[in-house]
Amino acid sequence: MLWLVGAGTGDPGQLTVRARDLLREATVVLADPSCAALVREVGARAALRPVPPVPYWPSGETGTVVRLLPGDGLGVSVAERAELDRLGIAYDIVPGLDAGSAGAVASSLGPMLGH
Repeated sequence: MLWLVGAGTGDPGQLTVRARDLLREATVVLADPSCAALVREVGARAALRPVPPVPYWPSGETGTVVRLLPGDGLGVSVAERAELDRLGIAYDIVPGLDAGSAGAVASSLGPMLGH
């Protein structure tokens, strides 16, 4: 299974629980350079590779593959998803919190937490 995962702001503390869990269980993580450090910060032990052009599936790989994308992760184009569909590569998208969303959540929770 290929997981297209949003890295959010790049802060490990602001990753979604699902994103963190997938990074920890992945056998391979395909990470944009801006996200590569985050992989190790969350305790992932997967092989870290740069993102290849479509198709994203690493040759001979049978485990869980994560493509870690900056921001909310929803920037995977319709054309890219169509190519994955055409190739029969099963995938799902796990959105991350972009800076605007993370800031809004933090500012709304601050008063409740006494900050």
